[in-house]
Amino acid sequence: SFDTFFYGQYVKVVMTKAAATRPKGPGEDLPVFSIREFHVILDDNLSRLRPTLVTNYWHRPGPLAIDGDLETFWATPPHTVEAEVLVDLFYVFEVMIIRVHWRYPPTKFTIYFGPEGCKSDALMVEVASFSSEIMPTFVEVENWRLGQCVRLSIQQTRPIYGEHLVAVKELEAFQDGFNVASNSTVAIAWPRAEDGFHLTNIHGALDGNPKT
Repeated sequence: SFDTFFYGQYVKVVMTKAAATRPKGPGEDLPVFSIREFHVILDDNLSRLRPTLVTNYWHRPGPLAIDGDLETFWATPPHTVEAEVLVDLFYVFEVMIIRVHWRYPPTKFTIYFGPEGCKSDALMVEVASFSSEIMPTFVEVENWRLGQCVRLSIQQTRPIYGEHLVAVKELEAFQDGFNVASNSTVAIAWPRAEDGFHLTNIHGALDGNPKT
């Protein structure tokens, strides 16, 4: 079945090629046309052309990247090409595994780990770097270092629905099977969350143009 929209007074259906033939019986194997139901329905979409205000929340707070919930996520606002999040673990841990669960992955990012708090990245060590046009939504790297700060640096975001942004479901740091990042704090999430919404004109949903 399919739908089509038009203005008019008459409807004409022209069938030029049969998709099936008759079964056993009169006219066996001859082409057959058949219509079970044909509906012509007036447009009763009450939302069409009604004045509406819509706010799209793209930018989400940084702590949502370490809350242990894969249904929540930290995200940047649209038009963000670069971003980063730094997680302070409070204490020095031997972090063996670092995991990143992406909602909207970038095309290039680097994971760093530092022996001190997240006040300075001077002592940060690069753990791994990734660059790909088709980035997986889950990344796991081995670390095996003592430290207190995990830094996720995004060098290039990906266009999502035409606008550059990135979103992280969870950033995890494991010591002996326990995610120590779940008890930590986000020291820095850049861009900041003060500009936490992106407003688009509702007329874009009512102008008949699927590109707006």
